Amino acid sequence: MRKHIFRSDIDKLISEGKDLLKEDVDMVLAYRISMVLLVLQGMPALQLAEFSDCEARTIQLWVDTVDKEGFDALRPHSKSGRRKKLDDRQKATIKKALYADPTIEGYTVWDGITLSDYISKKFGISLSVRSCQRLFHELGFSQKTPQTHPYHGSDESAREDFKKN
Repeated sequence: MRKHIFRSDIDKLISEGKDLLKEDVDMVLAYRISMVLLVLQGMPALQLAEFSDCEARTIQLWVDTVDKEGFDALRPHSKSGRRKKLDDRQKATIKKALYADPTIEGYTVWDGITLSDYISKKFGISLSVRSCQRLFHELGFSQKTPQTHPYHGSDESAREDFKKN
């Protein structure tokens, strides 16, 4: 691993890091600060990586970040991960459509396939059938198939009438 040439004063960085650790910081930030402080005090990132669950390259990136931007740049970002395809307004529109009769939109029943098609036509967003099934659950719907015959507790005459038709 290369020897880092610091732009900032190392002693100043060490005191700033120790002051931050005295504050009430979350565990992720405290871990990152501790690792950087160890490197600033002379422990090689490779050796530190052997004793921790972190890669040496990651530790070195944290050190570079602290040198350029300060310890605040090590804070975990609140918005990580993939951006949602549907916003709240679109989900509200979908929920309203699901409560309505599916024939209004040209479908016979709401299921993953028809919801995927509806979203594609309405918003121009491609969602897989499985994602649409998850969306049903997220919007508070269950995916029970409707019964096409009288339930078991009904009288036999209704069952016979159904079989005749």
